[in-house]
Formats: sequence, structure tokens, C-alpha cells
Amino acid sequence: MLDFLNALDHDWFLWIQGEWRNRQWDPYFVAFREKYTWIPLYIFLLGTVFFNYGKRGWLVVLAVGILISLTDQTSSNLIKKRIQRERPCNETYFKEAYHSAISCSGGYSMPSSHAANHMGLATFLFLLFRNPFRWLLPFWALLVGYSQVYVGVHFPMDVGLGWSLGAVLGTLVMALFSRAVNGALPGTEKWNFRMRRINIASLLKK
Repeated sequence: MLDFLNALDHDWFLWIQGEWRNRQWDPYFVAFREKYTWIPLYIFLLGTVFFNYGKRGWLVVLAVGILISLTDQTSSNLIKKRIQRERPCNETYFKEAYHSAISCSGGYSMPSSHAANHMGLATFLFLLFRNPFRWLLPFWALLVGYSQVYVGVHFPMDVGLGWSLGAVLGTLVMALFSRAVNGALPGTEKWNFRMRRINIASLLKK
């Protein structure tokens, strides 16, 4: 079964490289995966947090920091080191079959930390925000993850596992955060399951 999935993943990767890749698009997808490209978006999201929650926004920032640390450490230090899957751009066969759009870094491939981190953030904020634009956040995370496959540094299933990990951890952190603040922030009340093991509601009082 694992051999079948691995072969399917390889075929899927080569199909994307052969059928969906256009060299004229390379600069765009390289930019999509770069964190510096999204600095304006990060600033906008940060501004939205403090606009909606005022001085209490620092609690959201703290929760996001914990979430990103969790997704990054889980993907990079826990799962990758156990699976030890080589990146396609580091495998001899794939290096001869296609040209990577960026320099290939070291480290292992499964899961994609880029995909996990961005999907974790997108999931958490999607569940927190009430703004209509929140529906764009999952698509943003999907775009960043797909870019990892497009430029040739991850297989599709690496990214799929990263997305799944990020979505699960983002939901988990949101649930725990909501319990911690006891629904005192707009958007968290629906996640407050009245399990008040951690009570910091007093910190939220103006």
C-alpha cells in the first residue's frame, strides 16, 4: 500500500511538472511561497486583530505564536525526522526529470512545514474572524502549499499532509484558546464548551 501511494505521489508530481507548469509562471509561484511576499497580508491581519479586539488582541497574537511553533516543531522535528523522505529536487531521478524553480534546500520533505504553518494560521483565523474575507484564508494557504509542489521542493502528499496537520492543530488551538478566554472574545463563544480548566477571563476585562 505504501509503495502504491509513493508511486502515485511520484506520478502526480511529474504530471504537475509536465502539464501544469509554465516557465512564464515560475517567478509568481516562487514569490507565492516566500514569506516576505505576504508581509502586507500579515500586517493587515495583525491590524484586523487589534481593530476588532483592542488591547486584548495580544492574546490572539500569543495564541498564533503558540500555534505556529506547534505546527513548525511537529512537522519539522517530530514527523520529518521519523519519515525521512527526500525532497524531489534531491532525488537523482527527479533531478534529471525536471528543473527545480529554486535552489533545493537540505532537510526532509514530508510533511511540508510551509503548508502546515500557513494552513494552521488560516484555520485559526478563519474560525476566529467573522469578516467575509475570512473565506479567502484557506485558499491562501492552499496557494502557498501548491507553490511548494510547483517549484519542485515537495511532493503533493507532503503538502497534503502539511495542510491536514495545520488544519487539525489550528482547530485544536482555537478550541483550547476559546476555553481559556471563556468566550470573552467575539468569535470564540461558539468554541466555548464550558470546560473552564484555564480561566483567564479576568485578563480580558477593560
